[in-house]
Amino acid sequence: MKSLIADLKKLDLIDTSIQKNLPSKRFSTFGLGADIPYLIECNNSDDGVKILDFLHGRSKFYTLGNGSNIIFPDEELTYPLFKLGRGFNYHQIYNENEDQFSIGAATPIMSLSRALSDLSYSGLEFAAGIPATFGGACFMNAGAHNHSTSEIISSITTISRYGSTTINRSSIDYEYRKSNINKEHIITEAIIKLTKKNK
Repeated sequence: MKSLIADLKKLDLIDTSIQKNLPSKRFSTFGLGADIPYLIECNNSDDGVKILDFLHGRSKFYTLGNGSNIIFPDEELTYPLFKLGRGFNYHQIYNENEDQFSIGAATPIMSLSRALSDLSYSGLEFAAGIPATFGGACFMNAGAHNHSTSEIISSITTISRYGSTTINRSSIDYEYRKSNINKEHIITEAIIKLTKKNK
């Protein structure tokens, strides 16, 4: 794997870090498993596309979100982990007239729920106790209290080795805790629609 990482570092990456020998308990709510040999943390979509294209056909890799419900094996991993970093942790108004927000996929959904509620927007209250990133919640249709993430999504943006793609909600099939989103695509952003209410 060392030669793989050495070649990866030769790519013209703008804002990506590669860390080695990290304790897996930092990245899992269960705190179990062997150390992570290499963690590739990407902070922009252009870097992400280059990395995914580079890894294709060269190495298996695992995409890591918030680490909830993940148990790492006791045996040493033989492949790198890929993670979206701080560049994908944000929320901002997308269309104020339509009560829409753009949400970075690495944004923790619990803190997002509180932040948008404090701004008097309703629709994400169900997520106040879900330990996930928003990207992970979009992919697996996280939910609670008879509500789910699919109810508020207008569109998602993903990256793959071929580039960036925006997918409208009407093209996504959601079921209970799953979707038909291509597993080879990584969600980077979502546009959501909420409801403006008085506090």
